[in-house]
Amino acid sequence: MTRVVTTVAVTLPATGGSPAQLIPKGSVLEESAAEAAAISSAGGSTRAVSTTTMHDQLGECAGVSNGN
Repeated sequence: MTRVVTTVAVTLPATGGSPAQLIPKGSVLEESAAEAAAISSAGGSTRAVSTTTMHDQLGECAGVSNGN
């Protein structure tokens, strides 16, 4: 799985009982090689998202602070 962001909006066609899916520009996805191929063949494009710098966005990290 690779984390990517879409640079061009794309509509994936309906397959196997699931409806067509619109993926807007700027969406962040975790995609497999097959999903990447489907997006590419439908005319969409993506670019890799760096995952090397992760920050605690929601304050979920626990730690001792100020003697707590």
